[in-house]
Amino acid sequence: MNAEAWMAGKKKKAVICWELGAGLGHLNPIYQVAEELIRRQYDVWVLCKDLGSVHRVFKNVAADPDTRRGTDGKPGPEVGAGSKAGLQILQGPNLSPLAPQQAKSALCFADLLWTVGYHNPQQLKTVVMAWRALFDLIAPDVVFYDHSPTALLASADYSFKKVYLGSTFSCPPSSYPMGLFDPAAMQQAKAAEDQVMDVINSVNDSLGLPEIKQLQNLFDYYDYKIFTTVPNLDHYRGREVSKDEFFVSVDSFHVEKQVEWPAAGKTKVFGYLKSGQYLKKVLSYLIKSQCCTCLYIDGRFEIKQALPPNIKLINYPVSMPSVVESADVVLSNANLNTVIYLADKPVKQMVIPLSVEQGMLARTLVEKKLAAWLNPDTAASVEELTESVISGNKFVVGKAERDGVGEQKSAGELLGLALDVVL
Repeated sequence: MNAEAWMAGKKKKAVICWELGAGLGHLNPIYQVAEELIRRQYDVWVLCKDLGSVHRVFKNVAADPDTRRGTDGKPGPEVGAGSKAGLQILQGPNLSPLAPQQAKSALCFADLLWTVGYHNPQQLKTVVMAWRALFDLIAPDVVFYDHSPTALLASADYSFKKVYLGSTFSCPPSSYPMGLFDPAAMQQAKAAEDQVMDVINSVNDSLGLPEIKQLQNLFDYYDYKIFTTVPNLDHYRGREVSKDEFFVSVDSFHVEKQVEWPAAGKTKVFGYLKSGQYLKKVLSYLIKSQCCTCLYIDGRFEIKQALPPNIKLINYPVSMPSVVESADVVLSNANLNTVIYLADKPVKQMVIPLSVEQGMLARTLVEKKLAAWLNPDTAASVEELTESVISGNKFVVGKAERDGVGEQKSAGELLGLALDVVL
């Protein structure tokens, strides 16, 4: 066999990196892109932040290929060395963040990088070298980056295609400083970015990689950007979209299990919430309100008291279409995939943002009257707002207010069209 014939029959390789962030908002798009790449005959490596959470979406990890099934019961991508479907899932390199008491309030995107590990040049250098070792080992044709700035930094002199994948928050528009969260803190944000760039360039210099003048120049490495949202819900205002940028709202991950409601209560409230102390205040009001409540709590959350018959806690995802069909109100932390899925559905949303990213999205949702913002730090706020949302007296989502959030094409079609260009 000559070299040309051998290359013609050789499968292309794709890597999907996931470095920062947590939850289904990252795993769900990664799964859908991996599935589409496998359908297109790519060998796929997923280098992920948290192997322990992968099973929540990649349900088909099993020794026997016949038992590898998706949540719909159909055969799914196989996982493991030598698998026919060509999907490998590995732990990706991780930075060690600052201790919570050392972290400061983020004024810009550079502050976030400093907190997650860019404060330590030696650590950053080690993780950059680890990413480069994986790229050398796999020799991919294309790499997708879900909130993976260090993997992108490590990619500087590689010729493979570089594609951003994820929310708009993790890929701000080009500016200096990049990703400014508080316009009143412009000078402090510039100083913060300069500090991060000094660390980045010290690492680049030691590894023989090119100097980067500003953070926006790092993001210039991307050949394409696939945003897993819709333009109206961009975290940043005034983004000028280029021909190499695509907005693709991903499908809600298919789950067979239907929501099961408690026997007691009338108004049905479904919650998809991260664990945390704030839940005690929210739960206290929901108990008092006599709402028929089902809460999916992501993470460890201990309840010492016995729950009344109108409250049910679950630790597994359920079918979102089944929630939409029966719920009156959905509570979330302004999780991107959740709010997009619900934006054009006849169900009221309440959001409790826990991060800068979720807060930015929550403000847009409130402005567009797509959700109400609940502040659990004020007991009166929890009670008053929840009651007004449930009763419908103060918060009503009208169809006209949702116009422009939905897409004419399905999420799968949009993703396919974007990958047609990218690949």
